[in-house]
Amino acid sequence: VLLNEPNTLPGFTNISMYPMLMDKAGVSYGDLIDKLCTLAIEKWEKALNFFYENNAEYVIVTGDMTGDDALDYEYQTYVDIINKSPIDFNNVFECIGNHGNTPAKINLMNQYLKGDKQIHPKENSPYYHVLIEGKDESCKDNLFIFMQQELLAPGDTAKYDNFSKEQIDWLESLLVQYSNTNTNIFLIEHSPFLNFG
Repeated sequence: VLLNEPNTLPGFTNISMYPMLMDKAGVSYGDLIDKLCTLAIEKWEKALNFFYENNAEYVIVTGDMTGDDALDYEYQTYVDIINKSPIDFNNVFECIGNHGNTPAKINLMNQYLKGDKQIHPKENSPYYHVLIEGKDESCKDNLFIFMQQELLAPGDTAKYDNFSKEQIDWLESLLVQYSNTNTNIFLIEHSPFLNFG
């Protein structure tokens, strides 16, 4: 299962068109945000239950689990919903997107979302890989490589390379290590590469 941008907080301001239209319809900005957050939480809960009921072994989220501020309670809410679901927390993998992506916020992501299957190249590295071995010799192994945007501000996505040279070197080393092996390779990222490839 692959998801993109399951934000629990909307990315708009009180001067954006949508909340202004809702205000004209009698729904205040605060009430609108409360309603959207409630709906987002319910949708994430339903999605996790749907994945479980349809025998999904793993859930991959390709970024933007939080809003731009990436506050503790946003990550805690996200994790609480997973932990209340029938899906094993250690079978949900994320890569950070452009929202909530600054060096301090990446550390917050690591604090809340580090699972026991993640292999980080160094302590507190935001990027990691997961190797899922085949069920028997007739099945290929599956390598999931989770790239993480390395930005100073959420708006930097379109301006700069999203990945450091160190992260690209790490990626290349994994590709070399697992090429020509009995391994499927999946590259998971939130944003495109700029000036690479």
